[in-house]
Amino acid sequence: MKLFIPKDLPLGQHLQTHVPFNGFEKEKLLYIIHLIVNLPVYNKQLTIIDGFVPISARALQDVFTDYKKYIDYGLQSGLFACDEVYVSNFKCKGYKLLLPYGKHYTIYEVTTFHMQKHLNAQYRKQQKTIKHYRFLEEWFANGLTIDAKAAQAFLEEELALKQGNISLWDFKLVYDYQAIDVTGRKGDYVKQYKQPDLQYQQGMLSMLRLQEGSYGCLISENGKRFHSVLTNMRSVLRNFLTYNGEPLVSIDLKNSQPYLISLLLQPSFWDSQKIKKAKKNKNEREFVCKKPKKAKVLHSFISNTSSTNQLVFPLLHIDLLAIHKCISYFMLLEIKKTLVDTRFDAYIEKVQKGVLYEYLQTLFEAEGIPVTDRKILKSAVFQVLFTPNQFIGQKEAAPKRLFRNHFPEVYAVLKAIKKEQSNLLPLLLQEIESYIMLEVVAKKMRKLHPKVPLFTIHDSIVTTAANQLLVEQVMQEVFTDYVGVPPTLATEALAPEHAAKYLNELREKNTLLAS
Repeated sequence: MKLFIPKDLPLGQHLQTHVPFNGFEKEKLLYIIHLIVNLPVYNKQLTIIDGFVPISARALQDVFTDYKKYIDYGLQSGLFACDEVYVSNFKCKGYKLLLPYGKHYTIYEVTTFHMQKHLNAQYRKQQKTIKHYRFLEEWFANGLTIDAKAAQAFLEEELALKQGNISLWDFKLVYDYQAIDVTGRKGDYVKQYKQPDLQYQQGMLSMLRLQEGSYGCLISENGKRFHSVLTNMRSVLRNFLTYNGEPLVSIDLKNSQPYLISLLLQPSFWDSQKIKKAKKNKNEREFVCKKPKKAKVLHSFISNTSSTNQLVFPLLHIDLLAIHKCISYFMLLEIKKTLVDTRFDAYIEKVQKGVLYEYLQTLFEAEGIPVTDRKILKSAVFQVLFTPNQFIGQKEAAPKRLFRNHFPEVYAVLKAIKKEQSNLLPLLLQEIESYIMLEVVAKKMRKLHPKVPLFTIHDSIVTTAANQLLVEQVMQEVFTDYVGVPPTLATEALAPEHAAKYLNELREKNTLLAS
């Protein structure tokens, strides 16, 4: 029942100057301000352009039905602005605060019954999603701390270096179908910049939430991922974390999405009750899908002595995932058809060695597709894997066509998965990743090593440096058993030195630009 509000926001003076409407309740307005400030912290993937934070009108209405009065008051009084951009099922209208405020934040304890009731219900709903993973939440309060003074000094120097110098800003590459590339062709990757002020704000709020015990643990509806204050914290800030004074390490599943595709290439993964219990008349509405029993492992790895490298009997299959409800009987049949008498040796070999990205980069550059850094390479691979099937005919889809030509069997499987629902593949991979990480790795660690601290961050696990080898061993065993291919793990120490190195690189770039 806490709201995080900018400490120096002159709201009291604003309310005196711009008298609100009859029946006005201050906490409702504070809640909207809280959302504008905090949503970027809750969701790092949120697209924020020019500081406008998308806020769902439906979500506001669930809290208080007269929300529009408060939106109108804020806009008319100059408290905040709206971008007026709404795209159905794609983007909500965005809002940003117009009143000047400082760099620090304060906690407002909700007092009105209505708001307390709503926030309590929201908290109970979140807690219900992590009912089977409370043991992961408990580690947060048992000794996870951040050096707030050092982290704040880092954020302040980073902000000072980046302000007014867009060349130093972080960005992510987003494919824009309307952009014109250097050759004059339509369609290109554009940089979506992350504003330094917003990054500073996100960092300060992440630290404050951790210090105040507002861990924000929940399982997302799409992808079934475990979210927390750590998953939403900038990776560079995690270098200031310790656990009861002990240093931490991050153990990452390298190239996780191409790696997890290996599981989708196994026919037994697609064995479903929708096929086994289908009635003879083939009326899809009459198919029965019973809760599957957990599969038993007979053999689940690539044999070094096998000439076929055939994958068999994975522990995980489609009916164990919630997303199986989105996959029709006919799609299952088509996917299984693409797997009959098909081999994926070349792809599996690159994934197993952890060099798929490097191999694709070589292919792209040989065909004249420029790949100047890792971000561009990653974006090109995401285009290959996650754009709709229809996109392959576009001029700008050269990387996708190149992948199809070099890995036609793999492409056929991915095409069948995306045939009915273009975003099914990333959702499927996220749920596979979450299932193995949460349901298997985390629970196995809890059973065998209950005193080892464990913090999951999607495709990585953070633990104390002393327990690094133990966690790596469990991850290796579990992913090999469940995917059929040994994973490539990348372990990195979380230490202030890494943040200092990042700042030093910014200083050097700043000096070069100044000269």
